[in-house]
Amino acid sequence: MSQWDAVRAIAWARRAAFAESGSSALLLIERASAATGIGYALLPAGHPLLYGAQGVYDPEYRMIWVDASLPMETRTFVLAHEYAHYWLGHGAMITVAADLDFTADDSPSAQRVEGYSPFDLVERSANVFAREFLLPPALLVPWFADRRWGGAIVPDVPALARHLGVPERMLSYQIARAVLLPPESAIASPPETVVRDAAPLDASQRVAAYAKCGPLLVEAGPGTGKTRTLVHRVNHLLETGVLPEEILILTFSNRAAGELRDRVALAQPDAAPRLWAGTFHAFALELLRKYAEGRIDALRSGFELIDPVDARLRFESVVTALGLTHYDDLTDPTAPFPAFFSAFSRAKDELVGPEAYAALVAAMEAGNDQSRATEVARVYARYQELLREVNGCDFGDLLLHAVRLLHDWPEVRHIVRSHCRHILVDEYQDVNRASRELLHLLAGEGAGLWVVGDARQAIYGFRGASHGSLRDFPADYPGASVVRLERNYRSRRAIVDRVSAFAPHVGAQPVNPTGDHARPFTPWEVERTDAAGTFRYLLAATEEDEANAIAGAMRQLAAADTPYRDQAMLCRSYTVLERMAERLEARGVPVLYLGDLFERPEVRDLLSFLSLASDPDGRGLERVARFAAYRVPPADVRRLLTHARGEGLPFPAALRLTKTLPDLTDAGRSGLLRLTADVDAAIGTDAGPYTMLVRYLFDRGDYLRPLLADASLAGQRRRMALYQFLDFVHAYERRDDARGGEAMRGLFRYVRSLEIAREDRRYGQLPAWADGIDAVRLMTVHAAKGLEFPAV
Repeated sequence: MSQWDAVRAIAWARRAAFAESGSSALLLIERASAATGIGYALLPAGHPLLYGAQGVYDPEYRMIWVDASLPMETRTFVLAHEYAHYWLGHGAMITVAADLDFTADDSPSAQRVEGYSPFDLVERSANVFAREFLLPPALLVPWFADRRWGGAIVPDVPALARHLGVPERMLSYQIARAVLLPPESAIASPPETVVRDAAPLDASQRVAAYAKCGPLLVEAGPGTGKTRTLVHRVNHLLETGVLPEEILILTFSNRAAGELRDRVALAQPDAAPRLWAGTFHAFALELLRKYAEGRIDALRSGFELIDPVDARLRFESVVTALGLTHYDDLTDPTAPFPAFFSAFSRAKDELVGPEAYAALVAAMEAGNDQSRATEVARVYARYQELLREVNGCDFGDLLLHAVRLLHDWPEVRHIVRSHCRHILVDEYQDVNRASRELLHLLAGEGAGLWVVGDARQAIYGFRGASHGSLRDFPADYPGASVVRLERNYRSRRAIVDRVSAFAPHVGAQPVNPTGDHARPFTPWEVERTDAAGTFRYLLAATEEDEANAIAGAMRQLAAADTPYRDQAMLCRSYTVLERMAERLEARGVPVLYLGDLFERPEVRDLLSFLSLASDPDGRGLERVARFAAYRVPPADVRRLLTHARGEGLPFPAALRLTKTLPDLTDAGRSGLLRLTADVDAAIGTDAGPYTMLVRYLFDRGDYLRPLLADASLAGQRRRMALYQFLDFVHAYERRDDARGGEAMRGLFRYVRSLEIAREDRRYGQLPAWADGIDAVRLMTVHAAKGLEFPAV
């Protein structure tokens, strides 16, 4: 059970104890006050008891103070947020700004750098609680079906928001979850996780988990229980008197950090929210926000973290002024951007700024493509100037600036080291040079350093990672100990034996603590004795034969009690994934794979609707007019487009020509009139793209009706894709450039830039809530790292 799932479960239980479905937010707050004995008072903005915040929970006086100047629906959310602090056991809290938009889902729209300090985790937990307490998704399904809530007729989302006294934007997000996602089921901890963490450690794991001090390197081959050992290491530190605030856990994914925090919480529920767990980049971001001002010239107070797409969008405005020759593409000035940004990223991974980059280029031998490299160096320097001008840094800058901060400012280094006395690092084989140097500055001689990794699992070389970090660990930290986890718990003997036969021939060999040479490989002991397991190798003559063989094997497994959801297919590339998904579906195998989200038909439908509602030339009309709700003949569409252009009338206003335009068929006129009404209702007053889509989908309803009636896997995928796209637009609207009249045009530009930067692929990734769908998982080898499936 994730931390967010646990918070949701508590919120739903509190809601069920207080109210029937018809209760307004204000009535829920009154019941919360009566049940807890904690009163609340509205104070003028700026009152000393508010400490400059929106709300304050004061357990000593058993009171909640709230800024009276907030809109009513925001006040109720802040109050629910403050009662959450009480119910979640957080103690006294000052809520600077409760975040109505925080989703806490593992959606691809989440920021790449997601590092929550203990304070952030507490605040975000209260945000999630408040939203789920006020608006449980399960209570919104009946409303969507009959538009009635507590006996009152509430015909649309804005009316329901007013009826309940909650923000419309938060309500629409909950409706999307209620209608498009599988029903919320009882949330329970995965029993296998609880059993694994509660079971006694084996001898090698005990040595690793209970080591008196570092530096310690734990060699953990696949399936040897490295996460479990790391969790026990944290528990051991806490049980021996180490404060949670003194523990820093560094990982290489937000998912891994969340899992570690959740598993620590099972044994140490009070301590888990107080330790810091996150990625290297997230920790670097926190360091810079605390200490960079006045120390890092490139960053000023309130600097912005700029994602890869933003960086490209901003750079478009300056690249044409650089006078490029080797990288000058007149048809598309952004065509060289992927090469440029890849070079910048790799340079920062190696701690090479623009000045050092130019010096390295100057040192190149003539004739070694120096002129092209010189041009890249000039572009790199201008790019960093641009970041400085907008007071921003990109993903690669986080480590680069953090290393400089700790290296050049000993007093900051001393403060950070005094707080981070124990540092645990997961997947150490994946660190690049910048991460490795940052860790060295944090850990010093390594007395509190504990890292776990496996050289044979170093598969991120294309990102600058090197298994040399493991090989050089004894040299980086003299006196380091190396412990090897010896037992495999994941796989059956057939798999372990194959890996053991292959492993000695892999170039990355185990570390020798003396540093003289690699130690010989020792096969793992096998824990599982439940069955022999199978390992099959087939060679197909054609791609069709390959698809037939794989589909046949999947059907056999499903018939033999390995459901499709327990099967995974790994492919080398996204191109192969697309091809295999199509072929398996053609052979009747259910596949859970969204592919390119922005190319899916239902997403293109919604993009076309937004285009029709915002683009003067009406280019979205041809696609939207074909929707089942309208069925406008193509000839009528062409007639309207031609007449609108002749009159110089822009869309969507040109849709009103439908009433008087001659020569339209009856079906065409009827469909266009319905479309005009739907567009007018969706646009409303000052509506952004997210509000427009929500009103179109949930207030008008005709587009969604056939999708909701489709119980097939394809129907589930279509609803899932719609949810992912809504989540994407929801996140987009939080950007500064997504406000005002340019919001719609900016959305299309942003999607285009995502695809150019190849960042669009992550939006087709499946979130955790899709795990219960009975279909085969398709993923790349890299995306599968760290996951387990009974059949692969």
